[in-house]
Amino acid sequence: MSHREITIMNGILKGMGREEVCRVSGVKVSMPGTTVSHFAKLQITNAPNDLPEGHYEVTFNGQTDKVRKTNGFWLADARF
Repeated sequence: MSHREITIMNGILKGMGREEVCRVSGVKVSMPGTTVSHFAKLQITNAPNDLPEGHYEVTFNGQTDKVRKTNGFWLADARF
């Protein structure tokens, strides 16, 4: 059975000619007895409001995920 915990971390958003600090919260999922973990259900907060809509990479805790800003919301971006 996996172990899940809510985690809040500092992150870096890169894209659209910008690089900015943000906060990333997510569920850290790990398997007992291993050092393997992954973050799910990411939410980006405290990013500058003036970031343009478009494609970005968010890096946090050694992991990089692709996201996009659309209509002011941050979403996972599988197409990027």
